[in-house]
Amino acid sequence: MLPYQERVVNERDDLKTKANALYGFLASSTFETLPKLDQELLKQQYYAMMIYIGILDQRIERFKWI
Repeated sequence: MLPYQERVVNERDDLKTKANALYGFLASSTFETLPKLDQELLKQQYYAMMIYIGILDQRIERFKWI
Protein backbone atom coordinates (compact mmCIF):
# COMPACT_ATOMS: atom_id res chain seq x y z
CA MET A 1 0.00 0.00 0.00
CA LEU A 2 1.32 3.44 -0.89
CA PRO A 3 1.92 6.01 1.87
CA TYR A 4 -1.03 8.21 0.87
CA GLN A 5 -3.28 5.14 0.83
CA GLU A 6 -2.17 4.24 4.34
CA ARG A 7 -2.99 7.78 5.45
CA VAL A 8 -6.52 7.44 4.03
CA VAL A 9 -7.01 4.11 5.82
CA ASN A 10 -5.70 5.61 9.08
CA GLU A 11 -7.96 8.63 8.66
CA ARG A 12 -10.96 6.36 8.14
CA ASP A 13 -10.06 4.24 11.17
CA ASP A 14 -9.59 7.31 13.38
CA LEU A 15 -12.85 8.79 12.19
CA LYS A 16 -14.68 5.51 12.88
CA THR A 17 -13.33 5.55 16.43
CA LYS A 18 -14.56 9.10 16.96
CA ALA A 19 -17.93 8.37 15.34
CA ASN A 20 -18.41 5.33 17.57
CA ALA A 21 -17.63 7.41 20.65
CA LEU A 22 -20.08 10.08 19.55
CA TYR A 23 -22.73 7.44 18.88
CA GLY A 24 -22.28 6.18 22.43
CA PHE A 25 -22.64 9.72 23.75
CA LEU A 26 -25.83 10.22 21.72
CA ALA A 27 -27.33 7.25 23.59
CA SER A 28 -26.25 8.53 27.01
CA SER A 29 -28.30 10.20 29.70
CA THR A 30 -25.92 13.17 29.58
CA PHE A 31 -26.90 13.79 25.96
CA GLU A 32 -30.53 14.10 27.04
CA THR A 33 -29.61 16.96 29.40
CA LEU A 34 -28.20 19.12 26.60
CA PRO A 35 -30.23 21.90 25.00
CA LYS A 36 -32.22 20.65 22.00
CA LEU A 37 -30.16 22.72 19.57
CA ASP A 38 -26.94 21.14 20.82
CA GLN A 39 -28.52 17.69 20.56
CA GLU A 40 -29.50 18.38 16.97
CA LEU A 41 -26.05 19.70 16.07
CA LEU A 42 -24.38 16.62 17.56
CA LYS A 43 -26.72 14.36 15.58
CA GLN A 44 -25.88 16.27 12.41
CA GLN A 45 -22.18 15.95 13.23
CA TYR A 46 -22.59 12.18 13.59
CA TYR A 47 -24.42 11.89 10.27
CA ALA A 48 -21.74 13.99 8.54
CA MET A 49 -19.06 11.74 10.00
CA MET A 50 -20.86 8.68 8.66
CA ILE A 51 -21.07 10.22 5.18
CA TYR A 52 -17.35 11.04 5.35
CA ILE A 53 -16.56 7.46 6.41
CA GLY A 54 -18.58 6.22 3.44
CA ILE A 55 -16.57 8.40 1.08
CA LEU A 56 -13.29 7.19 2.56
CA ASP A 57 -14.51 3.58 2.25
CA GLN A 58 -15.20 4.16 -1.44
CA ARG A 59 -11.76 5.64 -1.95
CA ILE A 60 -10.15 2.71 -0.17
CA GLU A 61 -12.12 0.26 -2.30
CA ARG A 62 -10.75 1.95 -5.40
CA PHE A 63 -7.17 1.39 -4.22
CA LYS A 64 -7.61 -2.21 -5.35
CA TRP A 65 -7.93 -0.99 -8.92
CA ILE A 66 -5.05 1.48 -8.96
